[in-house]
Amino acid sequence: MLEEYADGPYPFFQSSITSAFENLRDDEDFVDVTLACDGKSLKAHRVVLSACSPYFRELLKSVRVN
Repeated sequence: MLEEYADGPYPFFQSSITSAFENLRDDEDFVDVTLACDGKSLKAHRVVLSACSPYFRELLKSVRVN
């Protein structure tokens, strides 16, 4: 019985969450920051950037949001 849950109680969680974040990004739902470099820009989610990068976490904590 435990082998049945080797990947957790929801075995498709990783692909589902990845797909959900891709949809949020593609639809630009809840984006709250824009990254810009060399004349190009990319809208993003502060929480995702912060979760994936200690650099962005510290940088975004220091930026005041209105």
